[in-house]
Order: sequence, then C-alpha cells, then structure tokens
Amino acid sequence: MTLEYEQFVQQLTRLAESRELYKKLPLLRHDLVHSPCCLHLTVPNSTRNTGGHIELLITFSRVYREPLLLIRVWATTALDGIETSQLAHSAETMATLRIPSYLTLGLDTILDAQYPHALQGAWYSVHPCDTRDIVGDDVTVRDTYLDRWVSVFLLWVCR
Repeated sequence: MTLEYEQFVQQLTRLAESRELYKKLPLLRHDLVHSPCCLHLTVPNSTRNTGGHIELLITFSRVYREPLLLIRVWATTALDGIETSQLAHSAETMATLRIPSYLTLGLDTILDAQYPHALQGAWYSVHPCDTRDIVGDDVTVRDTYLDRWVSVFLLWVCR
C-alpha cells in the first residue's frame, strides 16, 4: 500500500492537531508547515554529553509515495559563556543516536524553494524503500497508516 499525497496531508494534519505525538516525544518545538505539507519537530539530544538538539522533518516522498523522515543533529558548545550550535553530521554523531538497524540512512538535501528557508539544506534521510514491509501493507488500516509509520520510524528518538 502506498499513500496518495492528499491522504498524507490529512493524516499528518490530524496527527499534528491531535497532540498524541507530543505526549510521546520530549518536544522543544513543533511546526506544521502547509505548503508543502510537512511537520518540523525539535527534540533534545539526550544521547550526547555535549547537549544540542535533533531536528526531525516528516515530509512526503512523491517517488515512493510514502512518508519520509529527515534528521539533522545540532551540537551545542559554549566558549566564554556564549553558546553556539552547529550541524553535527559526522558518522560518530549519527552513531550516538542509536538509530535502529532496520532503518537505512543517507545524506539528502532540500533545495526546493517551496520549503521555508530554515528547512533547506543538508539532512540525513531515512530511506523509504522498505517502508511497506516494515510498517505493513494492509489496505484496511490505510486511515491510520501515518500513526503506524510514526510508531516505527519516529519513536526510537524517545529511547
């Protein structure tokens, strides 16, 4: 089963408005972007001693017709009492996230001018090629597909 973009928009909007996701994730920030439809989440990075935060972006892959998870890790350092954050895209940084082995990461970019400027740039993407096998392919649960996808692809952040 694959999702049509309109189904994705309906389910993502419902998920963002229901607040159920926010009960499960220690969110610092969340924004539902409407064009193109995506959900931008920021959670603390509790896996590294240096602090920082993790940005998560749930968007839609028109190629695979599946939800797509994008990840950016920010490391926070302090020098003379002034904190700065910078992208941390090293293999060591990504390894500290304890991403489940069934998820395949790749480096990706958002260059589409339709996305807000703050969301453009380099991201790690969780490749959606095995999504149907991981989440399930039962057409009878199509209306809750994104809820099931979130429980598999996103809630590892809480561990």
